[in-house]
Amino acid sequence: MIDEYLGSFFEEFLLIIAVTAGTTVFAYFRSIRNKQIENALALKKIHLRSWQIEKAILMLAKLTANQTKQAHPEIDTSNLEDVVKELMKDKFTD
Repeated sequence: MIDEYLGSFFEEFLLIIAVTAGTTVFAYFRSIRNKQIENALALKKIHLRSWQIEKAILMLAKLTANQTKQAHPEIDTSNLEDVVKELMKDKFTD
C-alpha cells in the first residue's frame, strides 16, 4: 500500500520535473529568438539612417560644388561629387 503511494508520488514528481525543465528550455530559446528579432530591427534602422546620412552628404557636396562654381567660375568643381563618393565607399564590401 505504501509502495503504491510512493511509486505514484515518484512518478508525479518526475513528471513535474520534466515539464518544468521543458518549459524552461522553451522559454530560454524563445527569449533568444526575441532578442535576435529586436537586434535585427535595430540594425535595419541603423542601416536606413546610415543611407539617409550618406545621401545627405552627397547632396551637400553637390550644392557646395554648384555654389562654388557660381561664386568662382574659374575653379573646377566637377570632381567634388566623385571625390565624396569615393571617400564614402564601403571598404568592407569590396
